[in-house]
Amino acid sequence: MERTVKLPRVCLAAFLAAMINPAGAATMPTDESGFTTAMANRFFKALPQTEIKITGPLTLDVGNPPDTHQVRLGNVWNYCQRAPANCESEADGFVTKLMSIWREEDASVEKSAIRVIVRGAYYVDDLRKIGATKPEARGIFRPVAGDLWLICVADLPHAVRPLRQDDLAKLGLTEDQAIALGEQNTEASLPRLAEEVREGPEMGVAYALGNFYDSSRLLLHEDWGELSGKMNGHLMVAVPATDLVVFGDGSTPAGIEALHAFVQFAVAKAPRPVSDTLLHWTPTGWEVVNPP
Repeated sequence: MERTVKLPRVCLAAFLAAMINPAGAATMPTDESGFTTAMANRFFKALPQTEIKITGPLTLDVGNPPDTHQVRLGNVWNYCQRAPANCESEADGFVTKLMSIWREEDASVEKSAIRVIVRGAYYVDDLRKIGATKPEARGIFRPVAGDLWLICVADLPHAVRPLRQDDLAKLGLTEDQAIALGEQNTEASLPRLAEEVREGPEMGVAYALGNFYDSSRLLLHEDWGELSGKMNGHLMVAVPATDLVVFGDGSTPAGIEALHAFVQFAVAKAPRPVSDTLLHWTPTGWEVVNPP
């Protein structure tokens, strides 16, 4: 599965600027077969003593048995279809990220390193597949609303990886305790939302971006209560990318439409999109909004 490494990150604003003024033409193949072969060659150059196998469209096995990693290339391939001018750098970064993750995969996790992130159902599907063959590596996740899920992760010095059952056993935590601790640690590590907010291009649309955990703000449910009150209960929020949370006033169909259009645009341009689902804040949880 595709996981996340804490290397220098390009914020969405910088990415959008690059899309408007692309640096040059792409040289990566655009078909699935050619792209898979090109990525296999990249891994081989980075890991010349490691066995690299193409096991299917956009799927590789990387590693010398029995220590083999399945690498799914769907996300990076989809990004390259949307932003071909930036494909080369994204492909190189993808290989570098996974190498960093694998180096820290078995690192010990401290309680202070536990965080929570929000991802789409595709991410949970990958976690389930891993857990089906390696119960000790089964992840910790909970549904939020719609296609969005809470994932418990370990924030390590150079990578962020899913928290596993064997981590919980070493720490003496239940899943519920790990999630509660992850929410607490995530909230403590984030700047206040009021300090990060920027105005969007449409009236009533605002966002925070650039911090890997900005999308995790969705999981800090109580923090949105005051803002919802200021909007007379019409607050709507979305997480189009891993480092982006968008919100606004959904009191009118026009407001909802403007918010949804901005979210869709961000999803289309983001290197690591999450979801274009709009959510309405209520005291008891998030409710999915169907745009007009």
